[in-house]
Amino acid sequence: MNWYIQAQLNRHGEPLEFQNRTDVPFYDDLLSEKELDWYDHKTQQYTTGPKKQYMKEVKNRTANVQWMSPDDYINRCIQGFYEDYIDNNQEAKGQVPKCFKNISDCKEKILNSRQNIDLIREYSDRWMSGEKPPMVYLTYKDGKFYGQEGLHRAIMAKQLGLEKIPVLVANE
Repeated sequence: MNWYIQAQLNRHGEPLEFQNRTDVPFYDDLLSEKELDWYDHKTQQYTTGPKKQYMKEVKNRTANVQWMSPDDYINRCIQGFYEDYIDNNQEAKGQVPKCFKNISDCKEKILNSRQNIDLIREYSDRWMSGEKPPMVYLTYKDGKFYGQEGLHRAIMAKQLGLEKIPVLVANE
């Protein structure tokens, strides 16, 4: 067993885990069972139901929690960053910066930047002191990568030997 997981078990009596929420109320609403009253323009009636139903029917947004390896999450983020950057900047600038010439270079630059290493160390210290980090998430719009939050937490989870992490996958 990984030393960090064992230390967490010894200290708190439970393995490392993420909170059952993100750090963004909007995304938490996509999973919320809390009852809500709203006006349904389709039926022209007031309706009561879970917030996640409101988000689906009125806002046309859905989400689910998927368990994936930290590597899978990291790779989805890097691929999304790369494709988004290329789509939005290649034509406008006429050329792509060196770190974005291929996905491997992009991944290497992001994972090994000094700023990222320091932030991951800070997250690890906070987690070791018993703080549970919020769930990470990926957002897709019309089937394309739209954003993420939690790359550093996923890198930390990978370094600490976690096999799976919960990921909120939101669709707008």
